[in-house]
Amino acid sequence: MKLQDRSLQDMLAEERQMRSLSDQARSQYAQLLQKLAQQLLGERLEEVRRDDPQATQTWSASQWERFFAQFDHRLPQPPSTWNRSNGKEVQMFRKKLDQAQTEIAALKVQIASLKQEAQKKPFAPTPRAKPSPRPKPSKLKSEPPKKKNRPTPDDKKGNPLMGFATPQKPLAFEATFRESDWTSIRWRRGAMMLYLIATRGINAHLEFDMFIAPVEGLSYRTNSTKKPLQVLAQSGFVEAKTLWIKRKDFRMALSLAHLTEQGQELCRMLGWEPVESEWERLQRLHEGERFEEHTLAVLYFALHARLRGWMTVVMPEVRGTVPDVGVRKDGVAHLVEVELGKKDSPAKWRKLAQASRTGGVAICGLAPDNRKRLVGDCKLAKIEGVATDLHTLQNQEDVYSLTQETPLWLESW
Repeated sequence: MKLQDRSLQDMLAEERQMRSLSDQARSQYAQLLQKLAQQLLGERLEEVRRDDPQATQTWSASQWERFFAQFDHRLPQPPSTWNRSNGKEVQMFRKKLDQAQTEIAALKVQIASLKQEAQKKPFAPTPRAKPSPRPKPSKLKSEPPKKKNRPTPDDKKGNPLMGFATPQKPLAFEATFRESDWTSIRWRRGAMMLYLIATRGINAHLEFDMFIAPVEGLSYRTNSTKKPLQVLAQSGFVEAKTLWIKRKDFRMALSLAHLTEQGQELCRMLGWEPVESEWERLQRLHEGERFEEHTLAVLYFALHARLRGWMTVVMPEVRGTVPDVGVRKDGVAHLVEVELGKKDSPAKWRKLAQASRTGGVAICGLAPDNRKRLVGDCKLAKIEGVATDLHTLQNQEDVYSLTQETPLWLESW
């Protein structure tokens, strides 16, 4: 089955789920309205049901509004001779009335938004354009890769945000949204980020940008995705942080974000059950907060592997060892160790090779000199494998121009 067909089926399944949730919510709101009507206008409600027993089950928001409007004319005015006890009862009654009217107003807003959501049609994906052939590199002069500032039609291929419908802001967080600098477009793009974190476990702002820019018609590297992430952090829905590696002349940074408890609660209200993200998994299993450089290195390698078409799993569960990343592509799988030093670890490499189906090791070093030292150790120990390094991955090609054909491994032996 083609990727486009699978994407369309996924969107149709999500649409059916949204409609089912919408119908359930509408049914619950209708039951609540009927309960309020029974308490406030019981006699009038029975008169309506005698004429049509099923009437209230199909009423629209405007019909409910006309029904409850009768309540104002039925409120008795207390006579001046009432005693103090009756006066307290009237005050309690009026307080309950105010609460009921507030709930009715909120229900009207919810019913109207659910009605609009249920009427939306499934999104038809845009036909994919054929990618233009990549130019052959010149043998006479090597030029640095040009930055890809604009997405191409092919960048939408397999994008999980294709057909993304902007969700309504839950009323439970109305005060939080009101206090922060949320515009409608920032909420849409912020919701996209929440969706990617919750459903895909993605943490890097770089990947948010790669998925959002093609769908929204934006250029890469703009404030159009930076600002929503800042507002998400200000609202307390995500924790954002930039991790760094600074060693001699080598510099690397990655902006990350993961859901807070409040962000997880918001995602559940939106229908997205949060999964454990890569960053959270490293913090839980590999002391990610203590060893931030190693955390950054693992996340950066996993990101570059995905951009080259490899399926990735951070800290996969493997008997006998704990590799940093598992990667798979075209039937080839590797257990990868991300090593920032040059230490001699033949026992470690043998253990990793024994756990790997290929019988070899896969190493990601910090820079070319680190990589060559680690590869040399493996060769002396007669352990086969493949290797790459972060410095070369970072400078090999502009990150927005990477494809499935871009090599991940720099050498094999």
